[in-house]
This record gives sequence, structure tokens and C-alpha cells, in this order.
Amino acid sequence: MSCKTFLISIAFLLSMLISVPLAAQESTEVLLSWPANPEPDILRYIIYRSPDTARAHFVAIDSVGSSTIRYTDGSIVKGTVYYYEIKAKSSTGATSPFSNYVSIFAVPQNASPTIQQLCQITAITSVGNHNYDVTWSNTVSTIGFVQYGGSAGFDSMSVWDNATYKTTHTVRIYGLSTPGTYFVRAAAYDNKKNMFVSAIDTLIVTPNNPAPLSTPVLSAYPVPYNPGMQSFTIDHLPKGGSASIYSETGLEVWSHEADEATTIVWKGTNRDGSRVMSGVYYLVVKDAKGKVYDRRPIMILNK
Repeated sequence: MSCKTFLISIAFLLSMLISVPLAAQESTEVLLSWPANPEPDILRYIIYRSPDTARAHFVAIDSVGSSTIRYTDGSIVKGTVYYYEIKAKSSTGATSPFSNYVSIFAVPQNASPTIQQLCQITAITSVGNHNYDVTWSNTVSTIGFVQYGGSAGFDSMSVWDNATYKTTHTVRIYGLSTPGTYFVRAAAYDNKKNMFVSAIDTLIVTPNNPAPLSTPVLSAYPVPYNPGMQSFTIDHLPKGGSASIYSETGLEVWSHEADEATTIVWKGTNRDGSRVMSGVYYLVVKDAKGKVYDRRPIMILNK
């Protein structure tokens, strides 16, 4: 038998990001899927991964039985490009040529402006009745959608904006509760099904101020944050300003004067040095005059 060449596609799992200790980066999961090879005696599908498109660098990372036409890779580190190909293997040991390759790149929370532009949420606008228009952009033409959710994770998604491949998209998300804290990210595909995932934006909805509170200036990461694995970095603070962490009930659990520094680090502990519990907390940054410069929710996940 010949084990015919076939195509694979890539799709993003609706799952919450988790932290990993190495390099203090975030990891996530990617779902690969492909049509069944038409040959009758397929035994297994072999999944290959590489950091680039060089044939010699693709390494088999796993395999699945012939009745399975999808695979989840749960070790995707944000900020790293991953390329995937599939081979079919028959019961006689014959293998197909490699499939087409697809790739995924997830933008880390602390990415440079150049990297953020690969896939970046640029606006979240209230359109009334608890609904919002989310705009994102890419440096290449794409189609895609938006994922969003609260403390339970990214459990909702917008409709696909797939009528035309273009560099800017706007989709609507519906039914956000008031008050509520939400996390939003965009997932985009180019015409070769390579995938780009934006960094997470945060949106807090209140009766009087239904607007996103994160700004492109201040950077606070990782989100969600696991205090047992790394520190929480607050970058691009106003000089002479301060940062405070508040519990969901409004209790200040930590604060720090930045002085002339523009980067400070929180180790996930309260004033007594004990690690804070899981839940939603709020970062409030003030400028040198004591005026609120930025405020945003932080999801704490103790593993």
C-alpha cells in the first residue's frame, strides 16, 4: 500500500493557560486534527514536531491509533514557534510521505511591541446590553475568532470572522455579566492554517464603567499567576509611582513604592509573607502624585 499524503489542520483548545517554572513562561495546549488516510490498512499516525521547517529537525513526539484523527500537545510554551507534520503507518510498516506542516505561535504577556503586533487585541468597545466588540490585528492576513471567559477559563468564543483574509478583525461577544471580570484573547489563522494567539487582555465590567482596564503601556505578567512557580512582574510603571494588590473584597494584601524604578516584582505573598490563596485579585498602580494610573484584575491559581 502507498499510504497517501494528507493534510492536517490546527485548532486551539478552549482551556485555561497554566504556568510552567522554566523561564517563567506560560504554556498552553494545541489540538491537531487531520482527515483519515484513505488506505485500508492504516495502523497508526505518527506526530512530528520541530522548532523550524527544516526536515532534519522534525522529531516524532507521539503516535495514535488508526481510529484517532486528532492529537493534543500539552507542552506549548508561549513565545516559541512550533511546527507539526503527520505520517501514516500501515500494518506492514510502510509509511506515507509527510503531511503538510502547520505551526502555532502564542504571544507571551511580556512580549515586545514587535512581537505583540503578530496578533494583538487593539480595542474592546461596549455596544450596550452587556455586549462588546473586540478588535484584533495581525501582521499577515488571517481569519479567526475571540475566546473569552471569567475565573473558570476561556469557556466561550465569538463567531468566526472568516469571510475574508485580512489584517484587522472585529467580532462581537455577548452577555457579559455586570459586575464581572473577563479574560479575552484572539486566535487567528493564515491561509496555510498556521495559527497565532494573542496575549490575554482583561476586561472588568461595572455598572458605571464597562471598559477594558488594561493598557498597552503597563505590563503585568504572567496571567493567570501561580505564586508557587515564579514571581509576578509589573513593568513600565510610572516613575515615582506605586503598585498595590487588593483581594476581591477590597483588602490590601501587598503594596510597593516604585521610586525611580519602572519594574517591580511581587512574590505572591501578603504582608505577613504568606502565599495568597487562589482567586481574583486586583492590581492598582498609581503615579507619583497618587493618581490611579492603571488597575486590572489578576487571576491567582495555586497548583
